[in-house]
Formats: sequence, C-alpha cells, structure tokens
Amino acid sequence: MNEWPTLSINDFSQSFLTFINIYSSSFELKGPGIPCICFTIGRPDLAKKLDDLLEMDSQEKIDAFWEACGPYREMIDDQFVDIFDLPKFIRGGAAALREDLSVDKLLKAPEVYARMDDACYLCNCGQFSMLSLAMWAFEKNDDDAKASECADLALEGGNQKRIVPKVNAWLCRGRIAQRKGDEAAAIVAFQAAADVAIKEYAPMLAIIAGRDCGGVKGEAMIQRGLEALPNKSRADFAALDLPPAP
Repeated sequence: MNEWPTLSINDFSQSFLTFINIYSSSFELKGPGIPCICFTIGRPDLAKKLDDLLEMDSQEKIDAFWEACGPYREMIDDQFVDIFDLPKFIRGGAAALREDLSVDKLLKAPEVYARMDDACYLCNCGQFSMLSLAMWAFEKNDDDAKASECADLALEGGNQKRIVPKVNAWLCRGRIAQRKGDEAAAIVAFQAAADVAIKEYAPMLAIIAGRDCGGVKGEAMIQRGLEALPNKSRADFAALDLPPAP
C-alpha cells in the first residue's frame, strides 16, 4: 500500500497556488473545490485522503495555511475557513471535528453560504459551492429544513451556470423526499438532477442520481448516464456502489 506523504503548510500552499495558476486558465476546477468535487462524484474517501495530507486539525494550522497563500489570502478573505472543517463533519460528524470547534460554531445560516457562493470567484466558476457542502452538512446534522433552504438558494435565478450546486440541490431534495416517504416527489427531484447533469455534460452525476433514486426509474437514469459515456462501462463506476444491472 502506498504511503501518503506528510506535507508542510508552506509546501501545500505552494502546490495549491501552482494548481490554480496552471488550471484556472483552462478548467473551472479550483484547488479549494476539491473536497466539494469529491463528495459530488460520490467519493468521500478521496476527500479524506486530502484531509489526511493537510492535517488541518487546529485553527492555528488553518490560519498558517491561508497566511502562506500570500496575496491570495486577501482575495479569499475569511469566506473559506469552513472549507477544511465542513468535509470533516460531513464524513464523520461531530466526533471528526477539531477539538477547538463545535457543531454550533461550524454550521451557519443558509444565507451565509449563499453569500459565500456569490462573493467568491472560486464559486462563480460553477464547479464548487459552499451551498453544496452546507446541504450535506445539514443533512448530516439531521436538519432537513436547513438543507432544504440551501437547496432552494442553489436553485434561485442567479445560479444558472453553477452546475454542481444545481445538481446537488435536486439530489438533496430527492433524499429529503425519500426520508419523508414521498417517493413520487423523490423521483421528480432525482430526475431533475439527472436532466441537469445530462444537459450540462456531466453524465456521471446522472448515474449518481439514478443510484440514489433506485428502482426502475433510477436504473433508467443510470443507463442514460452510461449511454453518454460510450468509452465507460458500469464496472468503471464500481466505487459508486451501483446496484447490479437488471
């Protein structure tokens, strides 16, 4: 088994800046969005590997990271202090948080996450969203009302180009409907997620929508996603725990 190296704050900060400089001109994926992307594609294990690399287990280490980012620190300001903490909570609940942080202190009003998305270039690129992280976090905290508020905000008129939060919002609505026992509403929501994914050339997210939906309708979404990926087979998505093919 390969060992994951331990990176110093300065080493990772430089890697982070290099990543942005290389990819920001040609891709809409930015460094701090990596945990959000990992959860979106159904791979929280990858988010954990990043977390293990960073070892961001105290406010001091987080402050040191942003300080090492130099001029980018002013651009990001204090909007993304949560970027290291929300993924921990989503994966492991309160027990996974650093010792100097409580759940009450971590989770903010949905409107705060919406303002973060509106204010920062990292979110306006469309692939990363604090609202998406907030949806998963509120669901983890058994607060479907707040998760639903985040979903509603992600689907408001100004977010047409933000593909990931739109898909995640419909997936969130589908999961909430399932928990309420409203299968008809759940299917509508998951279908909407799959439709957005296919329309915006993100068929893997349609596969995830079908997996979460389940049943005949869900299988149709999975097949639709696979058809849009002619060079891939169902076996290529084994890490997503898809149901067996009918």
